Amino acid sequence: MNTNADQHPESSLTLDDRIKQIQLEKLQAELRNLKSWNYELTGKVLISFIAVILAGWSLYIGVPRAQYDALRATEEAASMRDHLNKLKTDVTGKTLELKESTETLAVKLQQLADANDALARTQNALQTAKSSLTGEALARAEAAPRPLIYVQFAGSLSRDLIDAYRAALSNAGFSPPRAERINRGQKNEVRYFTNSPQESMRAAVVAKATEDFFERKGCPLSPPIQTRYVQLPSDRQSPQEVWLIGSCP
Repeated sequence: MNTNADQHPESSLTLDDRIKQIQLEKLQAELRNLKSWNYELTGKVLISFIAVILAGWSLYIGVPRAQYDALRATEEAASMRDHLNKLKTDVTGKTLELKESTETLAVKLQQLADANDALARTQNALQTAKSSLTGEALARAEAAPRPLIYVQFAGSLSRDLIDAYRAALSNAGFSPPRAERINRGQKNEVRYFTNSPQESMRAAVVAKATEDFFERKGCPLSPPIQTRYVQLPSDRQSPQEVWLIGSCP
């Protein structure tokens, strides 16, 4: 038995065998390093792949959410646009109503001014005529028949108030018989039945005298008194009529 050969096996190797052994050990070490590098590289690649998947999933989830938000914003914008269009239409309608009301008020004011002018002219003409009349001529003028005017009233207007109103009409040169309490859903108006400038002017004078009387009594008529031409059948003629309704005691 060769004991020295078992204890020192390397001493029995040749130089060529020793070189081969070193090269084998070096190759094994490089192999181990390569395996370790592959494990590390594989881990990095796997982590990157998972990150890409997560990013893609986030993008997949985010795109419908963004689309939903954009659609909702579009709907809200359309609703707001419709609301603004409705407001614009309402403002336009109110503007037209205000314009029409202003024009109507201007017409009424002009009618009132015309009635005031007509009353003033009539009173001036009457005063001038009286001033120029003397003696028998004045007596004849005073005795001339006065225009007949019928008075109908309703509401809580008292008989005493209406009688005082009739006296005012009489002082203005008219002849009102006893008034009748009649309620036919009338408005405050002076009706005349002959379509002529003279009758229209006379109706305006009566309306003005009526308006002044009730304002002096502290209860102006509402709605305000107006004049209205009414055509009778077969051009029948009739005295003017005053229709009143109110709550003045």
